[in-house]
Amino acid sequence: MKQFLWLNGYRLAAPEKEAEEYTVKIVTDKPSIEEIAMWMETWAEKR
Repeated sequence: MKQFLWLNGYRLAAPEKEAEEYTVKIVTDKPSIEEIAMWMETWAEKR
């Protein structure tokens, strides 16, 4: 996720704990692409 953002001119601004928890959620709960995109929009910042 961090690489995807970086390659597109953004950086992940989420606190480390938040990013870890969401990564686990992606694996365990299988959220939709739309949900993942909303989370990334929340925590992405232009670099």
